[in-house]
Amino acid sequence: MLVRRVRRVRRVRTNIIRALFAFFIAHGFLDTPTRTYIACAATYATLVHICAFPFMLIFVLLSMHHFGGDVGTSRWFGAVLFAASTTQWNTWRNTLLWLRVNKPDIFIYCVITVGACGVKQLEIIPLIVALGVGAGGPKYLFIWACCVHAGLSTVHRGSKAVVAIACITLCIFSTFYLPWKHPAVLKISRAHKKKIACTAIGVAVAHMVHTEGYI
Repeated sequence: MLVRRVRRVRRVRTNIIRALFAFFIAHGFLDTPTRTYIACAATYATLVHICAFPFMLIFVLLSMHHFGGDVGTSRWFGAVLFAASTTQWNTWRNTLLWLRVNKPDIFIYCVITVGACGVKQLEIIPLIVALGVGAGGPKYLFIWACCVHAGLSTVHRGSKAVVAIACITLCIFSTFYLPWKHPAVLKISRAHKKKIACTAIGVAVAHMVHTEGYI
């Protein structure tokens, strides 16, 4: 009985994570994928794969700015949020090493430095939120991105966007139950997991640049 309950809890937790991740991905589908958009995503994915350190740092800096409008009027919110998440130093370090980022400690110090510059720029409430959420590490940063950032972005685009995102989220969520555990699929995903990660980063950068109105 205990084993069954544990498995049930794990299954529910996995489904919640999948649903949140699906929602986060779905909010980016509101972008119009123009040729420039696709070219930007492809180019950046290639650059991250070839030279990880500078282009991963640019990606994180863009993410800081992109998340900056979630709380308060200052765009420094995202910088403090990301910097605070470096309390989970090893998680950051291991992820950066997996992405082949040389000198990950220097990378993390750069993130902290930018975040420190933003502390005095924030009002008390946004500062408390950024430090409180960020202190939980990348896991809480993920939850914030899925539950708050993606939600605010969708609501700001209107009721039609809410309906569209709900449908897209359902579609993406359902894909998790396709035969991804088939040996052939697993073999391909494991062989190209870093390329897949770089591609995701490229698309994210295109989304952020598009949101700012540059493409």
